[in-house]
Amino acid sequence: MNSTGVQRVVIIGGGIVGVSIAAELASDHVEVTIVEKKQLGSGTTSTSYAWVNANGKEPESYYQINAAGIEGHRKLSADSGRWFAQSGHLEIAADASHEADLRRRAERLASHGYRVDEVSATQARELEPGLILPDSLRVAVHFPDEGFVYPMLYMADAAAKLRARGVTIRESAEVVAIDETTAGARVQISSGETFEADRVVIAAGRWGNEVAGLAGAEIPLASFSAPGDVTVGHLVRTSAVPVQLSGLVTTPWLNARPDGGGR
Repeated sequence: MNSTGVQRVVIIGGGIVGVSIAAELASDHVEVTIVEKKQLGSGTTSTSYAWVNANGKEPESYYQINAAGIEGHRKLSADSGRWFAQSGHLEIAADASHEADLRRRAERLASHGYRVDEVSATQARELEPGLILPDSLRVAVHFPDEGFVYPMLYMADAAAKLRARGVTIRESAEVVAIDETTAGARVQISSGETFEADRVVIAAGRWGNEVAGLAGAEIPLASFSAPGDVTVGHLVRTSAVPVQLSGLVTTPWLNARPDGGGR
């Protein structure tokens, strides 16, 4: 602890994770500084599908933290629900292997009290009338408590809270050094400005190890090695189209969700 008696924390990375940590710390009277290489929300957050769920999460501990996350999103959005859509999620199986996996997963989730509804093709069309469902549809399951976040709307709300709570935000500020001090750490950015901290939080997404390396540390992150790698997804945003899509849809061919304004 420094001589002022006020805990000082520097958070490196201004995406959803970084600003969420900052908001909680600032509400507990911690002096917080966010350092972001580009702009708030411009990194991992800008490429997130932002699906809020506990679906297919194993082992049990991973399921529990994600199930708690659904409730956490619901509570956090209570005062400004525009960024969280608890829209439900419809998963469609079109072959025997997917059907067997979906049924097993649905049974396991239901045993935990997770809301799961197997629906007919007719019911699936009623849930998402904008979909053209194939005749080969074998089974569909609806998960009504799942939803998604509009990342930039969340970021806008979070940024307003941060400024109201006195959080210092440095954008276009690349961290170039992290040095240990007797009181904690010193973080230096590309402009030459330095920040003294009792604690440093790295919330830099897939760039986390680049930042951690400045302090001689390593984060156990899965890394990209080749096209088709499990760490890689393809996110496509359509132009505005006259299609009615109310929630998340998972199919063997692609996954989709609304993004606002007809997209």
